[in-house]
Amino acid sequence: MSGSDATAEKDGKGEADVTAAGVLVDGEGKVVSCYIDVIQVAMPFTAEGTMNIAEGTGFSSRHVLGADYGMLKASGIGKEWNEQADAFSAWAVGKTAEEIAAGIGEDGKATDADLAAGCTVGASAFVAAAVIAATVA
Repeated sequence: MSGSDATAEKDGKGEADVTAAGVLVDGEGKVVSCYIDVIQVAMPFTAEGTMNIAEGTGFSSRHVLGADYGMLKASGIGKEWNEQADAFSAWAVGKTAEEIAAGIGEDGKATDADLAAGCTVGASAFVAAAVIAATVA
């Protein structure tokens, strides 16, 4: 969660990223299929405390946004967010929850060379969601 205060000149904003993972595992606990997505929810409000939401406002996931998410220019590996999430998902296949958790460092960045080649975004939320999804009975 993050946000900014409202002033008389500018709306404030409350914001949260919601990370979801769909994970299928085999009988040995190894990932067979993985899908990661994030929805960023931003709620603007005025200094008077009024929510400033236009009717029909919706929230698109980063996968749905694809290239429109706009991370490509900031990517050191020339990949948009959805491409990096897909690279994480592909990397997770064949691994256990413990192996997935071991693939990133305390800073949330990939420590596994294969993962780092395709995913340079902070992946802590990816790992947390995938591990929970892989271990839910």
